[in-house]
Amino acid sequence: MNLRKQFIFLFLLSCFSLCAQRYSATIIDSETKYSIPYATVQYGDDLGTITNENGEFSFHLDRTVAPLDSVYVSCMGYGKSAFTYSELTKDTLQLHAKSLELVGVELVGQGLTAEEIVERMKIQVPDNYQTLPVQKRFFLRQSTNDQIERAELKLVSSSIDRINQLLLDSITKALPKKSEYHTETLGELYKKQDSIKLIVTKAAELYDLENQATFEALGGRLENIIKKHTKSDSYFKIKTGPISSKYQFNNGPNSILKDGKNDIELKKLTQRNFISKRKERLGLIETQVFGKKSRLDVISKSNRYIFTLQNTIKTSENNRQYIISFAPKKYAALSGKLYINTDDFALTRIEYTNEKPIKPLKLLGVHYEETLYKGVAVYSKMNNGKYELTFSKLSHNQYLNAERPLKIVEKNKNTKGRRQQNEIVLELYYTSKNEHTFEWVAFERKGSSEAAFNKLPDNSTTELTYLSKYEPNFWEGHTIIEPNEAIKSFEATSTN
Repeated sequence: MNLRKQFIFLFLLSCFSLCAQRYSATIIDSETKYSIPYATVQYGDDLGTITNENGEFSFHLDRTVAPLDSVYVSCMGYGKSAFTYSELTKDTLQLHAKSLELVGVELVGQGLTAEEIVERMKIQVPDNYQTLPVQKRFFLRQSTNDQIERAELKLVSSSIDRINQLLLDSITKALPKKSEYHTETLGELYKKQDSIKLIVTKAAELYDLENQATFEALGGRLENIIKKHTKSDSYFKIKTGPISSKYQFNNGPNSILKDGKNDIELKKLTQRNFISKRKERLGLIETQVFGKKSRLDVISKSNRYIFTLQNTIKTSENNRQYIISFAPKKYAALSGKLYINTDDFALTRIEYTNEKPIKPLKLLGVHYEETLYKGVAVYSKMNNGKYELTFSKLSHNQYLNAERPLKIVEKNKNTKGRRQQNEIVLELYYTSKNEHTFEWVAFERKGSSEAAFNKLPDNSTTELTYLSKYEPNFWEGHTIIEPNEAIKSFEATSTN
């Protein structure tokens, strides 16, 4: 590298260091030395992040934005602490446990019952929460662990000699019994009432392409075997019990090219599908408490719950909040706590978990239920006095057991005589457990306009990066929720 190029390189490097500075640390309890998960870290007006489950955080401070004089860290049960930016060079920062000021139940409600406080909170929703368009810089991480406990295909009959029980056993034996999937998305979310649009800055998928322990993976392997022994222009009738559907087996990822589409169009389609799924998930997150289709029916169907006023607490922000526990009646499933501001009756935090399985279904040999639905959602006040969702975590586990007959009939309209070419009759036995975790944080929140919202495209694409193992430098220069140990240690087996 000649002297001129070295000078340019050093100049660009110095410019970058002036534009952004990375800060990171672990928040711990000053007495127990245990890490403090999900503590709020504020470093600017409507700017902040949150610690992960190990108490770790990091953020990149854009020097074009005026920071606060210190970084403020707060968490329920601890006093709000200020740290200078020079202190953030330490590996750990300590929070001191605070003896929260509790007030007797006879005084806290100001003559109001728990039910009356909840009703006032509901009445105040239009006044307390942002209704004008808003823009948020967000980070979303989804982690999924799939486990197959049983996968059997028993052959009843087959008109294709090569598709026999030995072959079916090889399919189920080769199917991975466990797999992981992680996806991380960073971008800008624009919201107008319940409508949202996304501009994704960067996104990654972390999983093993060759090993997926899912029902779709089992179906894909069976499909590949059938395609090898049937005509390429055939279509199939798949019948399970009284349910029948027509299906056209494709030829894998490149089948779209048969329609005249090239690799670039295929890539854009994959990106749009990713954006669509992220948009759907973010819509569920944003409307999880007050949305018309919210699954947290403790607000929308409060008559299904028993509320108990426990006490009030004086938080690190020097305001007072009611703590109200809720428990399900006969037709509800959730229990948890509501934190409601005593001044404006705004809900600032909800913690919830299910007391019994949700959406249980037993029908025609299929047993499905959601065994865990547990999470927390936090609302923070913006500079304009309105509240916005700033953090959400949901753990969502599912169980599926299926014992079903399965008939696959090959038909071909281009063949003379009978359209039916082959028939395979199977018995399917399948049991799986799926664990999903969704973590979402808004680092920056600011008002927007309806005009700006309307100008945004509905379907954008982004550069979606597939990673076969965790890369520590992938998010360099960006603020995210720090990854946990499971993500840091992930590596696809096919890369070994």
